[in-house]
Amino acid sequence: MSKARTVWTYEACYEEARKYKTRAEIKRNSQGAYDAMLRNKWLDDYTWLEPSKSAEKWNKETCYTEAKKYKSRGEFFTKSNGAYNKARRNGWLVDYSWLKRQSHNKEDFYIYVYVDEAKKIVYVGLSWRKRRHSEHKRKGDNVYKYFNGKVPDMRIVMTDLSAEDAQYYEDWYKKAYAAQGYIVLNKAKTGVGSSSLGSSIIKWDYDTCFKAAQGYTCKSKFAKECDGAYRIAKREGWIKDYIWFEELKKPCGYWTYERCYEEAKKFSSRKELGDNNETVYKIVLGNGWINDYTWFKPVTSKPRGYWTYERCYEEALKYDRIIDFEKANHPAYTACWRNGWIRDFFQKAA
Repeated sequence: MSKARTVWTYEACYEEARKYKTRAEIKRNSQGAYDAMLRNKWLDDYTWLEPSKSAEKWNKETCYTEAKKYKSRGEFFTKSNGAYNKARRNGWLVDYSWLKRQSHNKEDFYIYVYVDEAKKIVYVGLSWRKRRHSEHKRKGDNVYKYFNGKVPDMRIVMTDLSAEDAQYYEDWYKKAYAAQGYIVLNKAKTGVGSSSLGSSIIKWDYDTCFKAAQGYTCKSKFAKECDGAYRIAKREGWIKDYIWFEELKKPCGYWTYERCYEEAKKFSSRKELGDNNETVYKIVLGNGWINDYTWFKPVTSKPRGYWTYERCYEEALKYDRIIDFEKANHPAYTACWRNGWIRDFFQKAA
């Protein structure tokens, strides 16, 4: 039997913090508790914790002096992370006018493709990064998932493009492959002025993450729709500054059994609750309350290999559009996508 997951309430965090002398020790030994303390701003209540050396070292004057050693925010962040974060938290970065932001040459973008000729499936991308191929070889990437980890060589089809031309030709190649009957794996919108270029060149520092987060009301949607900014913000502990997030608006102890129950009534499944209110989902899961929500659709999973060609075909017949198929039955859709069956079920698939 797996160990029950700890729910980090104020009282539980307080008792955990009593075991340590510094904040660094808590973070090193009890990451879950530390995240809860940071998120709820409880760390200041632990008056016995000794201040870190970096907290004593970095003030407005010393941060300014340190920043003068560097030419860009990126260099400052990389070489003196403690000073950078202190300056960022206190809004001093705007005073360091000599620090350059990330920039790119006007003609350094290229268009690339990954093609499965046997199944007529293609991924089209644009980038300025030399390491883009290695990024596609990471778990979780669409290209990695489609090729089951055996990512083929990247084929570069155009080079030395301006940012605007790169947007245009990425869209052009997508449409050209689609016209030849290929299934295009790309999900993001493409074309001049689209977000595809933005995701390639954005430098996720405090300011850009803050701005991106303002477009969302909760962490779960921020994480789902703006993964790059979310991961950086979570790693650096910036999420606590997004006080408009639903998860951060509620005081400690707000989500009682009754309030969780009422919140859960808004949704028909565990997944819907988790997607729309991650905080409540974690609380009800940790306290074992989720079994009381009898209206939730039962969690069902098919055995490995269940979604054969025939079963996928029968399932696909229920839908007029690929996007409806994907939303309603993601496991079946994924099986079709991996095996190249989509074009058999949707004649106008592109």
